[in-house]
Amino acid sequence: MPALLAAALAAQACVFVPASRTLQNAAQPAKEAEAASRWWYVSGEKVDYDGARYRQYGSSRPVPPGELKYIGELDGLPVFIPANTSDTAIIYVMARSWNCTFQPYVRE
Repeated sequence: MPALLAAALAAQACVFVPASRTLQNAAQPAKEAEAASRWWYVSGEKVDYDGARYRQYGSSRPVPPGELKYIGELDGLPVFIPANTSDTAIIYVMARSWNCTFQPYVRE
């Protein structure tokens, strides 16, 4: 089996659970929490969150659910920061739930 296909099959989906405000691994993706179809994500536009302006910061990357914590919403999507901080200089939105990838945004 090609390595890329094996990695894709091994990747686990993520879901955001609103009741507990947590991310969890899941067998099925949860597209309702993804930024992948939002115009501002696709076009790389800057976004406003909590009174500050943010821009995409690098590429989307896989992040295990336990490493992020929920802090609010942006355009109806959950927003996260690293679990070990309260700093909002860099925020994360879920890019794609099928492989648990998140797009970081840095405050300008």
